[in-house]
Amino acid sequence: MTMWHGLRFIGNISFYVLVFLFTAQFVQAQSSTILPAKVIGAGDIVSQETNGLGKGSFTQDVIARIKDGDTTRVVSFSNDFTPLKKDDHIYLRVTHDSGEIFYSVYDVDRRWPLVALGIIFATVIVIFGGRSGLRSLLSLVVSIAVIIYILMPIIASGRSPLLWGMTIAIALLAFVMGATHGLRPKTYAAFLGTSIAVAITGALAVVITRMMMFSGIGTEDAFFLSASRESIDMASLLLTGIIIGMIGVLDDVAITQAAVVMELKRAGVRGVRTLYTRAMVVGREHVGALINTLVLAYAGASLPLFLLLATYNEPFGAVISIEVVSVEVVRSLVGSIGLIVAVPITTFLATSFTARDCEDASTSCAHKHKH
Repeated sequence: MTMWHGLRFIGNISFYVLVFLFTAQFVQAQSSTILPAKVIGAGDIVSQETNGLGKGSFTQDVIARIKDGDTTRVVSFSNDFTPLKKDDHIYLRVTHDSGEIFYSVYDVDRRWPLVALGIIFATVIVIFGGRSGLRSLLSLVVSIAVIIYILMPIIASGRSPLLWGMTIAIALLAFVMGATHGLRPKTYAAFLGTSIAVAITGALAVVITRMMMFSGIGTEDAFFLSASRESIDMASLLLTGIIIGMIGVLDDVAITQAAVVMELKRAGVRGVRTLYTRAMVVGREHVGALINTLVLAYAGASLPLFLLLATYNEPFGAVISIEVVSVEVVRSLVGSIGLIVAVPITTFLATSFTARDCEDASTSCAHKHKH
């Protein structure tokens, strides 16, 4: 048995070495660029055989005008990516291989629909959110910019994704909460409650991901990233993504709980224990709704994966053990645990702050001063 395991290990190593050498040689033999293009002619769609999911493949002759810097050129190619029509805007992959040039559709150009949706999103936030909505919109822009232009380069340089991801996420959380909700007791309570919940659930996520032996390369994009950036700890990057995704939801439930406590205080609720008990009634209802939202959001994003897995006759245990499936389960369960933990912690902190500070409870404090 020992000899057999040794031979199998050597065989696996040899296989991966051969795959690496072949891939390296293939990458060196060809180079490709992505360029914007406009379809100026689209032929008829020729349907072909139907695949296992009931969707047939096709081919289509396409003529497109490519813009490469200050120059343009017209090219023709066979399209089997998505049906195209005249005046469609696309991105073409131009591949140079052994002196020949090949063209293929990289994807549809979706910039302008995304810009239009972003404008609608920003308009709705400003109209219905007022100044608070505008502050939250600016905070969102800052958060995205920090993640793209600060966190990503740090991780790409080989530094710890978990350490830097947690540090920047907490700093962003402090900035976003302060900018959106102001420097008030409810903001302090929400920030501390979220930070404590993140620390607890982050530690749980570390233990769970190590127990499950996640490699961090369960998806295609993660696999290619690990191949091109060997210095990146993909397992830590996966864990960082789980934690950062969890912080956004925790922010919601924490600030809501803190606001509930402050409003109950304004309404004249007396006593720390009574205030905590009343606020927890709202918190439990909020958590129940958010957990359903969180799980359904992950399930909705993974529907193509679930459909693909449903077409294979595999044991349930084997399917649930696939890394890409297990990661989504862990993501939703850890996020749900974080929500549940954040509610009592934030509620306790908010009730403690209101007992000492009257800034957000001016009505009740004025009532007390009259006595």
